[in-house]
Amino acid sequence: MEKKCGWCGQKFESKTKRAVFCSQKCKQAHYRARKTQIALPELNMEVVEGGKSLGSKHLVLALSQIKGGVATLDAMSQCGPKEYRLLCEVLAANLAQVLAEVGL
Repeated sequence: MEKKCGWCGQKFESKTKRAVFCSQKCKQAHYRARKTQIALPELNMEVVEGGKSLGSKHLVLALSQIKGGVATLDAMSQCGPKEYRLLCEVLAANLAQVLAEVGL
């Protein structure tokens, strides 16, 4: 049965009635976006660079990965190798500030 992916919008051949996503990658991207509670309407924009376009769904995935990276850096600033703690603290603070500036 042919269906449309709930994340990327591509058509795919479903093996079951319950399938919503075309791949595990799309399923995981949807989960991460939902988990970080970034609403798609907030990011109804496109980024075009080098002739390639990134839609809002890709931006949501990228932002959720960045937020995860901030959390990792924050943890590393507390209990990571001593020589990297200060660097991780500065990077986490800078990334958090950028995310705050764009409203996330």
